[in-house]
Amino acid sequence: MRAPTISALASLLSISLGSPFSIPCYERMNLGSAQCQNVRLTDKYVLQADCTSPSSAPPDKLSRTHLNLDLNNCFANYKGTLNSAKPGGGFGASCPSCTLDDKYTMHCDCETGNGNETMKTEYDLNNWHPVRISGYSSSNLKIDCFEDAGINDDGMC
Repeated sequence: MRAPTISALASLLSISLGSPFSIPCYERMNLGSAQCQNVRLTDKYVLQADCTSPSSAPPDKLSRTHLNLDLNNCFANYKGTLNSAKPGGGFGASCPSCTLDDKYTMHCDCETGNGNETMKTEYDLNNWHPVRISGYSSSNLKIDCFEDAGINDDGMC
């Protein structure tokens, strides 16, 4: 009787270890789905936003949470391009000029490592993969850098 039980458990374990896992929708909000306003870069590389968690509460009853994220902890400059790099990519040291557009795309001029040459590069911060906002409600929202290796983006959110 024990052999079939152990065999069944071993099969389940191999399936769960071999498959990517899914993150619940409330843990993978982006700047748009968290209903963020006043999204901006301050001190060149600090992303700030006032956000609410999607809720059934009427708009006049939603409270906003002020969020800050130093993007130097999220990205690295590799030969003039921005790449996700958690923890501590430190791109700001070699990308002296960055701006954020109204669609939450960060545009930077980054050094390429070839003398004084710089390259224009951009990164979409509205995608939940590099910058994630999580929390059940506005009172516990947080923003963080996020690496997505092994995550199943099932598109269900």
